[in-house]
Amino acid sequence: MEGNPLLKHIRNVRWAFSDIVCGYMLGKNSCALYLSLRYHLHHPDYLYYQIRELGKNFNLLVVLCHVDVEDVKPLLEVTRTALLHDCALLCGWRYDVNV
Repeated sequence: MEGNPLLKHIRNVRWAFSDIVCGYMLGKNSCALYLSLRYHLHHPDYLYYQIRELGKNFNLLVVLCHVDVEDVKPLLEVTRTALLHDCALLCGWRYDVNV
């Protein structure tokens, strides 16, 4: 996911670029897919095909959805796709959240 603005906010863990289908490997049996809601508006089938390509290779698949548009109605479709494919869904409105 080179060029992903989220990367500059990932700290205190080691990460590297690799040729993998999912956006982020979280562990041996878990991964995450990054999806911008703005990107989803232009490519509505992207999430479905990414999940389908991953198949049942992971015990946990997390969809990281960046809500970067004013109208959040398309989030319903993302939620539905995630739920139908047994994915966890985390939504964020900003990259830089200090905890």
